[in-house]
Amino acid sequence: MTGKTQTYIGEVGERRRFNDLACVSLKTFVGDYGPSTLCRFDDLDGNVVIWWATGTAPEWLDDEGVFDVVGRVKAHEDYNGTPQTVLTRVRPATDGDK
Repeated sequence: MTGKTQTYIGEVGERRRFNDLACVSLKTFVGDYGPSTLCRFDDLDGNVVIWWATGTAPEWLDDEGVFDVVGRVKAHEDYNGTPQTVLTRVRPATDGDK
C-alpha cells in the first residue's frame, strides 16, 4: 500500500454505512464466555476496520468477500502503529441504508 495514509473512519458513536470492505481475516477465540470472532476488513483506501462478532462468524461473512455493512463506530484504536476503526452492531447493508 504505497502512497496512501491510513486513517480512522467516521466519528465515535456514529452509525453509518461502510462500502466495499474486503474481509482480510476471520479468527475465532474461545474465552470464558464462549467464542468471539475477530473480523478484519480493509477499505479501498487501505483503512483497517475491526469487528468482534459474538460467537463464530455470521453465515453471510466469509474471508474472501467484499461487503457493504452498517455498524456503529465503537472506538478509534491503534494496533502496532496502525489506526483501526472498531465497529459494533454490524449487519449487511441494504439498499435503503445510508
